[in-house]
Amino acid sequence: MKISELTPITSARRDIIFPLCVAGENMSITLGQIIDALNVSAPQFGGVNEGISPTVVAGNDTITVGQVIYDSDRGKFYRAVSETTTSSGVESTVWTYYENWATYGNYYDTDGNIRTDVVFVNIGDGLLYAYNGTGLIRIGFTEEQANQLALSTPIKIADEDAMEALISSGKVVEGQLYYIEEES
Repeated sequence: MKISELTPITSARRDIIFPLCVAGENMSITLGQIIDALNVSAPQFGGVNEGISPTVVAGNDTITVGQVIYDSDRGKFYRAVSETTTSSGVESTVWTYYENWATYGNYYDTDGNIRTDVVFVNIGDGLLYAYNGTGLIRIGFTEEQANQLALSTPIKIADEDAMEALISSGKVVEGQLYYIEEES
């Protein structure tokens, strides 16, 4: 079907579905999902900690020190502060987790549960995560989908000589589409 053959939208409704095809996989998204994603700021966290034995303290809504982390062993977000000390030439890190902090409401709902209506951004790896009720899961394109999407985007080559040079150099990526723009 051509885009020109699609039925025009006469009113913006939240249930309007937009089809997507990413790396050969058919998906869809609703207008409501797009609107919600644009209206909700994505809380940022500094990474996922595991295997840490912190001191957990109550904290309060004025605490802004440290950074928010997700502790996968405990299944919770905390405001975390680490302190590194050296004794007899050996460095050790002591963690303090605050259960309440200034931006707590960005991560937890009013019942004290991790929010499931937002996307969390891990500033440590730049990836997006959602809470599925039991833990954080990475969302968005998988690495394979992102690579396939990049490979399916054709790369313009100036002329046949440039294409030959690219081939000769061994820099042609297998599966990547290349094209030479025809002169008009």
